[in-house]
Amino acid sequence: MMQINTGSLYFWGAIFLLVALFLLLREFLCWYWKINERISNQHEIIHILTAMNPKVPRPPVAAPNDDVSGKNIYDLTPESRHSK
Repeated sequence: MMQINTGSLYFWGAIFLLVALFLLLREFLCWYWKINERISNQHEIIHILTAMNPKVPRPPVAAPNDDVSGKNIYDLTPESRHSK
């Protein structure tokens, strides 16, 4: 029979507890400071401003799971639009 090392059990338990605590506190703080609401308001503002002036191209919005390539996605110069 295999013995369980109590030191490693406490270590992994503490790591799991810290990660769970971080995720719970993050959700609470985002709710408390209304961060998600601010982001959705910013997207709505961009949509309204684009509708007011359709000549200005809408900047691309990176999804949270997109791979970050290091490019400036808000560079709206004509040269940058043709190189993509």
